[in-house]
Amino acid sequence: AKNNNDDHLDVQAARAYGEGDYVSAVELYTQLIKSRPNSDLAYINRGKSYYQIKEYQKACDDFGSTDQTGNDPAAITLHGLASIEIGEIDEAVFIFTSAIKLDSTISVNYNNRGYAYARKAEYNTAIKDYLKALELDGMNLTALFNLGDAQIEVKEFGEAIATYSKLIGLSTDNYHAYYRRGLGYHWNGQYGRAVEDYTKAIAISPNAIESFINRAIAQRNLGEVEKANSDIKRARILGYDGEITTTQVTKQPASTSPSMNNTNASQNTSVALPDVVKQLERGVVTVQTDLGVGTGFLIDNSGIITTNHHVVEGAQEIKVQFGNGLVVEVDGMLGA
Repeated sequence: AKNNNDDHLDVQAARAYGEGDYVSAVELYTQLIKSRPNSDLAYINRGKSYYQIKEYQKACDDFGSTDQTGNDPAAITLHGLASIEIGEIDEAVFIFTSAIKLDSTISVNYNNRGYAYARKAEYNTAIKDYLKALELDGMNLTALFNLGDAQIEVKEFGEAIATYSKLIGLSTDNYHAYYRRGLGYHWNGQYGRAVEDYTKAIAISPNAIESFINRAIAQRNLGEVEKANSDIKRARILGYDGEITTTQVTKQPASTSPSMNNTNASQNTSVALPDVVKQLERGVVTVQTDLGVGTGFLIDNSGIITTNHHVVEGAQEIKVQFGNGLVVEVDGMLGA
């Protein structure tokens, strides 16, 4: 009778997982583990369920409790990704490296290890893994997605443009690909091409604030002030701060970001979705005036910064301090 009940629990748990009821799956697998404490499969499946409800530490505990996890490709992937989520990046690298040693022909393992390296800011190493993933599977859109992002990070803009172009060829309605290729053109000073890509991105995702902001910046660089102002107004309507002053500084630090972050892109199940918080921190600057201190965001490689109007209103002297300690004087206002 006990075995029949266990089998019934196993079937119920599998059904709950298959139906997306991961909370119930956790509860059912927990009951099964109490009855079968040596069931490796029950721990692995509960780990998968924990991952789906974002209980990443518990997922790692379950995956790590059995040496059978290495025999389940899905469990390996989720164990590595869960490790990344709890900040155990080196552990994730180890997990994916172990998987590669077991089978060096699986593209996804190279992609996932590359993502782990990217999370460590080891972008050149990540690029090698993404390229290997694509060598094994040229249709791996996630690896293309990740490769382009890593190339942007190391300022290989020409290569990034080519990568996003391949992605667009395989996925013509990919917001991220158009938006990020636009950034590549933007960084290269190809403002006309950047405007074209931001426009295509907006057509796919009409509420994408960051695309309107970046298109406005590119249009200013092209001398198309009215179009730029129209885009800024649209960004405000969509929820961007209603009192924005755009300033131009005379210098910029060695490493800058030309954009607001991607907050409205189409959904992508890839593990390579941008780390929004990390990117925002890279762009934050301190705005110092003779009236007080505020914050702003570096959003263009030519040194354009946005800040709230009240931070600079009435100020006679304005300076900007970057994260690396560099302080520069503001050259002038572009608009409010």
